[in-house]
Amino acid sequence: MDLAEKTTLATGFVRLHGEQNDVEIPKRLLEFFKSGECWKYEGKVLPKAELPGFDPGSFRLTVVPPSWEVSASYGGLDDAIVGEDGEWESAPDYVPIFGTEQSKFFVVDVTDPKCPVGYFEEETWQEEGDGYVNGVFMISKSLDGFLKTLVDMKEADYEVEPDEEIWDEIAEELDTDEDGDDDDDDDDDDDDEDEDEKEED
Repeated sequence: MDLAEKTTLATGFVRLHGEQNDVEIPKRLLEFFKSGECWKYEGKVLPKAELPGFDPGSFRLTVVPPSWEVSASYGGLDDAIVGEDGEWESAPDYVPIFGTEQSKFFVVDVTDPKCPVGYFEEETWQEEGDGYVNGVFMISKSLDGFLKTLVDMKEADYEVEPDEEIWDEIAEELDTDEDGDDDDDDDDDDDDEDEDEKEED
């Protein structure tokens, strides 16, 4: 899948998150995906980071679909926690933007126009204090501030590979859903034609 297709998918997921959760997506975050800017940071590294559960080190990042539903279906998370009716009630306030190793994510707070960035792992969704806010370990006060810290590195302490299969599977599933809708429309048209023929008789 080319970047244009992935950009369209990602932008759609951001907008859908806002619609489904009745939250206004910050313009900065929407533009981040809609413009394709996000791909400039594919494979970049967050250096000298101290994240919960890891020894201090550098973390490679990969752009992920900004959707908890997708993260649950394809990214290794539990829908019972991050899903629409999941236990983590703050999920609507955040959107995943980057993934790192072991199904861990960097997320944006969509309730703030500056888009603060934090680190999220499923096991600590109930954590508060010591850097945590609503289960998210906060890292930067803004998306732009976070992006400025990312660098190019040949090797990182914690590596992750882009998962192209996720994007392909999403696109395939959406195509299947659209084909199903078209079939339903065709069936409705056939039913209408049958009704018209009966009336003529």
